[in-house]
Amino acid sequence: MRDLIRVGLDRFCGWYDAGTLDAFVAAGGTLVSTPEVSVEQARVMLDTSTPFVLDVRRKAEFIEGHIAGATNIAHTRLLSRLAEVPKATPILVNCRSGGRSSRACSLLQRHGYEVTNLAGGMLAWEQATVPGAR
Repeated sequence: MRDLIRVGLDRFCGWYDAGTLDAFVAAGGTLVSTPEVSVEQARVMLDTSTPFVLDVRRKAEFIEGHIAGATNIAHTRLLSRLAEVPKATPILVNCRSGGRSSRACSLLQRHGYEVTNLAGGMLAWEQATVPGAR
């Protein structure tokens, strides 16, 4: 609950286990999903289009290293700083490992943004950029 509240998802009244969600979908219900891309797919996005790269880690993490051209808005500050995120541009969101960025994507989607989450976050990005890494 704390993670959801930190990104502004604070109007919930309960939770469902995976079996209940499966039954909901089987009965015709729909769920909203968030697109997620690998590091390789993200690099193609960056080479072929101009997504807004949003890094939702803390400032200290961002300073240690980030994707070139990324804008840093900590996930805990994102709701109050939505005006800084362009609505007409696809957004590639990342964090350290993909958890915070996934929750940030949910918040952004709720506000009408087109988002894609970087699978594995900066850990995956950095591993892929290390010479000899696979």
